[in-house]
Amino acid sequence: MYRTVLVGYEESDRAHDALALARMIASASGATLIVANVYPKQKFSIPPDQYAGWEQLQREESARILGTIEAGPAEVQTRIVGSSSPPHGLEELSREVDADLIVVGSSHGTVRGKILPGSTAQRLLHGSGCAIAVAPAGYADASPAESGVVAVAFDGSPEAEVAMHGAIEFARAGGDSVNLIDVAEVPPLVYGKGGGLEGGYLELKGTVEEIRKEDLDRIMASMPTDIELKTTLLDGDPAGQIAAASEGAKLLFIGSRGFGPLRQVMLGTVSGRLLRMASCPVIMHPRGIEEPE
Repeated sequence: MYRTVLVGYEESDRAHDALALARMIASASGATLIVANVYPKQKFSIPPDQYAGWEQLQREESARILGTIEAGPAEVQTRIVGSSSPPHGLEELSREVDADLIVVGSSHGTVRGKILPGSTAQRLLHGSGCAIAVAPAGYADASPAESGVVAVAFDGSPEAEVAMHGAIEFARAGGDSVNLIDVAEVPPLVYGKGGGLEGGYLELKGTVEEIRKEDLDRIMASMPTDIELKTTLLDGDPAGQIAAASEGAKLLFIGSRGFGPLRQVMLGTVSGRLLRMASCPVIMHPRGIEEPE
C-alpha cells in the first residue's frame, strides 16, 4: 500500500490535475502527501559570484508557488528541490523520502479527459524506481468517479499480477471493487492454399479464449473474499479494448513491460498505447517490486 505519495507542482493546469489525483490517492490509502517544486539548479551562463543570489531568487519563487496550494482534507508537506531537470529532481527526491508513488499530469494541450505524457512523465515512465500515476487532462475540474471500480489490465504475466495486487490493496482501503480486464489476443494468421476461417482462425481464437478463461479462473480462485472482484474477458486489440472497458473507473492499474531492469517502471508497446487511449487515471508499477532488494 502507498505510504508516501510525491507530486510535482507548478503553476499550470496539468499540475493542478496531478495534485488532485495525488490527493485522492493519498486520502484513500492514508499516505503522506509531499508536494514538490523543482527549480533549475545549474545555470552556467551566470557568473559564479552572482549564482548564490540567483539561486535564492529561484527558491523564493518556488516557495511562493507552493504557498498558493489550497488546503485540502489531508495535510500536505512541501519540498523545494534544485535539480538539472524536473524528472531528475523528482526521482532523486522520491529516493530520499522513500516514495511509493510519483504523480504527474498530462502534457500541455492534451484533449480533456485523455492522457498524453509530457517530457517529465515520459522520463519517469522509462526508468523510475517507484510507481507512476498519470492524471488525464482536466482531472482537477472533473467530477470524481462514482463507479467505485478499480480496473486492472491483466494478461497473466508476473507484471500484471503486481498491478493486480496493488489494485486490490487500494480498492480494499477505499471499499471499491476490482475488475480484471483480460483480452484474448489472437496472433495473425497467414492463409495458404485452401486455408479458411473455420479450420484456422476460429479454432485458434477459441483455444486462446479458453486459455485466458482458465487463467482468470485460477486467479479468481486464489483471491481474497473480503473484496468484490470480477473478470472481463474480451477479444481484439488489447489496448483499445482495455481502454474502453475501463472508462469511468476510479483508477486503471497496469504493469511494466516483461523485460528490462528489475524494480523499475518500463513502458512497453501495449502499455504505451493503452496509456494514451485511457480516459481514467493510470498507475504503472515497476516490475520486480515484490522481490527483495
